[in-house]
Amino acid sequence: VSGEQFADEQCVRKLRETRDQVPDDEWIIVSAADPLNLSGIIDDGPKVSVRSRNRVLFYHGRCLAYKDGALIEIVDEVDCETAADLRRSLTTGTIRKSRPFVKHESVVKPR
Repeated sequence: VSGEQFADEQCVRKLRETRDQVPDDEWIIVSAADPLNLSGIIDDGPKVSVRSRNRVLFYHGRCLAYKDGALIEIVDEVDCETAADLRRSLTTGTIRKSRPFVKHESVVKPR
């Protein structure tokens, strides 16, 4: 039991409101075992195995990519250069962007 079923409805509503606010342009990486990893709990994102070496990369409050064991999965469509940045960032655990991220340059499709 991971605990999301015990979340107060007001808290869940506030988290969803925060998620939907106009965000900054940052990527955020959290461990899949971190309580801040709400992917697949309060949204329709993937639910990543809860292990400390697994990582989830968020953009605008939604999962953009994740690392689950040796698998790195890109959830949304991004260009090739951004896909390489995402893989590098998830592998190292450190944000590594070669240029500002532009989500709408759809070239690489998720599997």
